[in-house]
Amino acid sequence: MREDVGVLLGGSTLFQTSVFGSLSVYENIAYPLRLRGDDEDSVHALTTRWLRTLGLADVHDRLPEELSAHTRRRVALGRAMVTERPVVVLDDIDLGLGSTTMARAVQAVRETQARTGATMLVTTHDIEIARAFDGRLAVLANGRIVANGPASELLAGVEDAADFDNRFRVLDSLGPATHVPLTQARGNRTITYDPRLVAVAAAAVLIVFLMVLVAQRGGSLAP
Repeated sequence: MREDVGVLLGGSTLFQTSVFGSLSVYENIAYPLRLRGDDEDSVHALTTRWLRTLGLADVHDRLPEELSAHTRRRVALGRAMVTERPVVVLDDIDLGLGSTTMARAVQAVRETQARTGATMLVTTHDIEIARAFDGRLAVLANGRIVANGPASELLAGVEDAADFDNRFRVLDSLGPATHVPLTQARGNRTITYDPRLVAVAAAAVLIVFLMVLVAQRGGSLAP
């Protein structure tokens, strides 16, 4: 099963674990193809295509230590994508990439998905990148999916991190959320709510009720 999955690693040790330091850019991208047993002509054709796609042709003979962080990131992306697996996981795809290189990467991923029909799971902390992929979006907050649906619909009107937090409560001051799904009739969008908020609201109503009762009895609840 794992042989059918392409993976781009994320995390703090990204640039050490996503590429082989002893192999050139060309050899890094060609490695999964050779591991799969492709003939050398196919290896060369696919590797060369991805070198051009990701703007790496000019550095094909360089070692990772000679490259900038964003260039190494593109090498790692090429390694994850070159075999065109039916399932691809791209973790923190925006990590280390500038706007120009990110646009190139997004285009390459989208074109590959359209051509192969692969299932691609992409994680990002960037709202604009999530919008650019324009697929199905799942919002993960406090370890749980709190909303899922078309990215264009869920992110409509969301311009910055403050808008995002206001809509999905990802910075909920009540702590890690426990969400219950609530499916709305509009389209196939699913939005969730936190039942703790219902408890807080109920407590507030009860307090107001008691205050009104106290006021009506002249300031005392005693019989």
